[in-house]
Amino acid sequence: MQDRDTGVDYAGISWVRSLGYPDAGVPMRGELAKWWAWYRATGAFYSSVETAADGKGTFKVERITMNPAKMACEDWAGILFNYRTTLGLEGVTDLGDGEVPEDAAQAALDWMLQWSKDVGLLTRSASFERCFALGSYGFALGLEGLRADGEPDERTQVVLHRHDAREIVPLSWDDDGCTEAAFVSGVTVGGRRYTQWAVYTLDEDGCCVVRTAHFLGNGRRVLLDGFATEVRTGVRGPLFRIVRPEIDNVYEARSPFGVSVFDAAIGAVVLADGAVDNAWKDLFLGQKMLFVPEDMLARDKNGNYIVPRAADQQLFLARRDGNVVQPHGVDEYNPDLRTEDNRRAVSLGLQLFGKRCGLGMRYYALDDAADRPKTAKEVGADNAELMRNAKKHEQAMGAQMARLVESACALASRFCGEALPDVSGKACIVFGDSVIQDEDTERERMRADVAAGLVPAWKYAATYYGVDPETAKEWTGESALGDDVPEEA
Repeated sequence: MQDRDTGVDYAGISWVRSLGYPDAGVPMRGELAKWWAWYRATGAFYSSVETAADGKGTFKVERITMNPAKMACEDWAGILFNYRTTLGLEGVTDLGDGEVPEDAAQAALDWMLQWSKDVGLLTRSASFERCFALGSYGFALGLEGLRADGEPDERTQVVLHRHDAREIVPLSWDDDGCTEAAFVSGVTVGGRRYTQWAVYTLDEDGCCVVRTAHFLGNGRRVLLDGFATEVRTGVRGPLFRIVRPEIDNVYEARSPFGVSVFDAAIGAVVLADGAVDNAWKDLFLGQKMLFVPEDMLARDKNGNYIVPRAADQQLFLARRDGNVVQPHGVDEYNPDLRTEDNRRAVSLGLQLFGKRCGLGMRYYALDDAADRPKTAKEVGADNAELMRNAKKHEQAMGAQMARLVESACALASRFCGEALPDVSGKACIVFGDSVIQDEDTERERMRADVAAGLVPAWKYAATYYGVDPETAKEWTGESALGDDVPEEA
């Protein structure tokens, strides 16, 4: 049996408690359920059953939605974790800048970059969308290809498991973070579905121990082939990280969980989606209505009027006072669609929503000024609030992701035969520019760099005219300089 709000099964939580954690459970269950409903736009605001005025029946009330809560989570995930986001290591500033790092550091960085690509660490945006939606997300390291006794062989590799906040049971934590936790997920083996629990604890030496158990839907624990029930990793520190945006938790002091990025904006969600729904109702009810004489409408065999174009819901009403030959035999009624009023209401709701999500008032603005092209300086000025909050989230989330990668390196060195150095405290997440700059500004900057001698002129020609380096050098006359011209800027 499972908890309705979190999906955590009671058999699994009982097993975790039997390991010496009697108070284990999912924190902030009520808030998680609330955020999840707004994220999916499935709460009572969007669909409810109301009682009729006479009290003799019920009717369903539904609203359409543009799902602003999910929209903000998608945008924040894309701002922070995009194609420019990558990994770095102290001592290796850039693989292409000409600096020659130490071999060991380079090997570690190469492994980190390849592993993060293989597991989609920075490219699977759904993980970060859920992180912003529910305030927390769990990344747990695992080992695939272990022997039944928990020892490695040549097939062993480090894998990554993802869990949103509803699947995390924190066990030990303080102001510096969570050090022990349990994670629940579903696995299918041989066509049968099981609930998998993985408990990450620390032994007396501070090294991580991973215990795994599987349960059937009826709560019975089973042992599955190919899964080690206990692995003593010998790697110090937790082999997981609970990543969360930098938002003050006003619900539970010193909680290992964070707060949804749209928690303070739910009132604006109601305003924006209420305005969108109202615009749709005005559009639907504002269809042209025609009043036509009865003798213009055909009848069926039962004498009922046959309404033309019923398929597209064109509205016709028969009028008994008049016929085809009388003046004004056909009248039309065109209700006011209130398009501009609804547009202003939607825009106001979105602007307030953007403000309370940390994106700034202008991020979702619908006015004409927001639609025109802007220079990078104008974009930077309009998004100053966004950029400040982006840096805040980058520091908090980047630090946790970097520690996770360091643990992955240590795990690979211990179990996968990788000769990697200890990189504790040296990894970092390198975030790209979160503000999109226009091409004219980028070209202007590169021209300035060419004039200053920082970039060869052929590089400018190759970048903005799409020619190969040799052709670009011929254009600029730099090919005559010989091998002294740098190949890379």
